[in-house]
Amino acid sequence: MAVNLTDHQYCDGLRTGGGFGQRESTVVIQTEWPAASLVVDSQFRVFKANRACFVKNFVLATDQLDTHTTATLTIDVGTDSDDDEFIAGSTVGQTGGTEATNTASSGTATEPAGFPLAAGEYVIISIKAAAATAAAGTVKLWFDVMDADVD
Repeated sequence: MAVNLTDHQYCDGLRTGGGFGQRESTVVIQTEWPAASLVVDSQFRVFKANRACFVKNFVLATDQLDTHTTATLTIDVGTDSDDDEFIAGSTVGQTGGTEATNTASSGTATEPAGFPLAAGEYVIISIKAAAATAAAGTVKLWFDVMDADVD
């Protein structure tokens, strides 16, 4: 059974810039996944764009979340309209470690600034294939956000 986990604290807006005219910033999100949530279609909505923006440079890091000798867990990172837009079928949760990408899963970025994320759209982390032997652990996601309203 899919479990939609509580929205993450960063789910409330676009946090770009750090002063002095900076229009881009890195979002860092850490989520704790209980073993019972490592089933197909479970997801965390970790970021909501309150206005149009660009996202890029995704890095997914996890603990070992599947302790079976033949691990099956795969994780996607995407949007609420395409759950594997950025990282598709990552096996990083099987042993723990990191995976990085700087474009959409199609291999092409539609804009030099990154992938356009519409106002109201979410970045989500979801389970594509369930863990054979689930183990609770930490999932971290880093990505860059740039304001689409560049003057």
